Amino acid sequence: MPAYFSPSLFIRADAGVEYTHLLLRPRYAGDRQRSLRVAFLEGTDNHGVRYHHPSLGASLPFGRWFTMNATADWIRSAAYDESSFTVDIRVNGLAAPR
Repeated sequence: MPAYFSPSLFIRADAGVEYTHLLLRPRYAGDRQRSLRVAFLEGTDNHGVRYHHPSLGASLPFGRWFTMNATADWIRSAAYDESSFTVDIRVNGLAAPR
């Protein structure tokens, strides 16, 4: 079993590319977007360890009020590995409190 990753000082910087493909081109300002996203980041930390971070995402509106966002992430390095999958449902059209 690997040791728990908890350094006293940790700084990481990433750079990369992201491509977003619109499944349906918006016709008007404020139109909901259906999209797929793929990204790849490469980075390093203050100890010189290199990180590779590919991810996939999708944003799909359901009706007028709800949007589902899903993201899958993988982070790989010699010091740290992480995999995650998140799904959130957003309610559209609610005003923020002032």
